[in-house]
Amino acid sequence: MMILLIDYLPLFMFAALSILLFTGYPVGAVLGGVGMFFGFIGIALGIFSEIEFFNIVSRIWGGIADNLVLVAIPMFIFMGTMFERSGVASDLLHCLQVLLRRVPGGLALAVTFMGVIMAAMTGIIGASV
Repeated sequence: MMILLIDYLPLFMFAALSILLFTGYPVGAVLGGVGMFFGFIGIALGIFSEIEFFNIVSRIWGGIADNLVLVAIPMFIFMGTMFERSGVASDLLHCLQVLLRRVPGGLALAVTFMGVIMAAMTGIIGASV
């Protein structure tokens, strides 16, 4: 009976995740709550030890800190938030829309040009090539 429960535990976890996501709870709370709940069930069933369960955070953050690309993501998010809050992004898009008003596909070109300009400002060189 125990092996059968262990085999179906991922299906139960997926079902609980799906049901809770459709109830309208915040995604972060649902992901964290379902993970913690089924993690404690895994500890109770002896699937893994408590040390493995509590070391997962240090393994995740340790792997991210070693990757130089992933370290920059919080600053990109911060810069995007500052562009949106200050109105620079909407002003830039409006300016490009006015400049490309008479060009066929002007809105698509304006959004593409805006992405290239924003990528150059944030330091993502590969996006503007």
